[in-house]
Amino acid sequence: YAPQRCLYCDQPSLAPEALCNVCLGEYRYNVDACPCCALPDCHGAQCPACQQRPSPLERIVAPLVYDPAVAYLISQWKFQRDRRLSEVAAKIMMRDAFFFEKNAIVMSTPLHWLRRLQRGFNQSEDLLDSLGRRMPRLRVQRHSGTALYRVRATAKQSLATRAARLANLEGAFAVRGDVRGRRIVVVDDVCTTAATGEAMAQALLAAGAAGVSLWCLARTPTRRR
Repeated sequence: YAPQRCLYCDQPSLAPEALCNVCLGEYRYNVDACPCCALPDCHGAQCPACQQRPSPLERIVAPLVYDPAVAYLISQWKFQRDRRLSEVAAKIMMRDAFFFEKNAIVMSTPLHWLRRLQRGFNQSEDLLDSLGRRMPRLRVQRHSGTALYRVRATAKQSLATRAARLANLEGAFAVRGDVRGRRIVVVDDVCTTAATGEAMAQALLAAGAAGVSLWCLARTPTRRR
């Protein structure tokens, strides 16, 4: 990649990614999140929802709090189809000492084939590709003959409540390959209510996975009920 101009300040980034180090430092980092669901502003303690209700996800990791700066990045990346921004997202995640359990199977959040056709790409898959360029062993961990896939198309969820998302996602995912006894890490861009992550985890656990974690770029600061 050649040096580029920063997505935010339009100055030379002095880096292969479209993000300069000054703007990289301006993000709101999710430093005091719930250790289970990564909900921001929990002073590092378990949030009330996690205390009250067990989740099929062992853990959610998200280095950023979803705010207008992240929203702009996601909008340009997903909806304006600026695929080079997957490298920006990967750079941010690596800055947060991003790592995977060595023996885990790593996979991206799947899009239904119709949604992928409409968008032209799967941003979660692009993000995992970009992470793999920085961590070569991820290429081995992700190409294990296993994958999640969408059984059916689901309605767009950007404005839906958690309850609506859960209903929308019921039975939406299935598993290809053998995950019995394996730990799984699923990569996504943003976690809003954790409904998608939990639906994927339920499918993987039903297929025999030993545990499932979700690793994403950003987490919204409040839950939609």
